[in-house]
Amino acid sequence: MDTFKILINEHQIDLSEDDLTKSSLSNSADSNEHRIKADEPRVLNSEPLKKRFLIAYRGQIYRVKIQDKNDLLIDQMGYTQTQGTKSEHIKAPMPGLVLEIKVKSGDQVQQGDSLIVLEAMKMENVLKAHHDGAVRVVNVEKGQAVDKGQVLIEIE
Repeated sequence: MDTFKILINEHQIDLSEDDLTKSSLSNSADSNEHRIKADEPRVLNSEPLKKRFLIAYRGQIYRVKIQDKNDLLIDQMGYTQTQGTKSEHIKAPMPGLVLEIKVKSGDQVQQGDSLIVLEAMKMENVLKAHHDGAVRVVNVEKGQAVDKGQVLIEIE
């Protein structure tokens, strides 16, 4: 039987697949809102592919993240990010030429924002932010040739 780890704000709950099937969910008139019949919490926002939800219950807002057996295995293997300040180095995936830089030091970026356009093998590659943060430094200039693995932008 599969086990799930559910993080609610900073609290952790471990549930089995059997525990989850006992829950009774029903849709309300608003198709984006779901209710558990017993206590009536509301899902305010959901990102099902990321297994993240924002739930209102008894006047409080809760951030919920669900980890299934695959997520837990990845954690055990040490492939998850460490706690604390996130930092990221945007590196060139292959040798190329910087065509466009879409950010500058100090800019706030969100996950998925385009940061830099790199031409490699006659193709344009748009490199994007993997998490929200602030651009700490841009290490390259437009028109500069870069090597594979070279740090182009640092985000914190």
